[in-house]
Amino acid sequence: MRKFHLEISEPSVIAQAKPDERKWGQFQFPKILKMENGGFYVYWDHGTDDHDYAFTVKSAVSDDGKVW
Repeated sequence: MRKFHLEISEPSVIAQAKPDERKWGQFQFPKILKMENGGFYVYWDHGTDDHDYAFTVKSAVSDDGKVW
């Protein structure tokens, strides 16, 4: 059995709605990948929460998980 160490810190905001935005569902299905250089690549669907579900894919990259 392989042993590993997992350390989780306080959450870090990657993307956030505008303060006056009251719609639900703008940020959907986030995925996070660890890059070969140790950084992180995060991407998610961004769109309206309705029957058409028209969306675009947004992303963010961080070298250290703290600065995006």
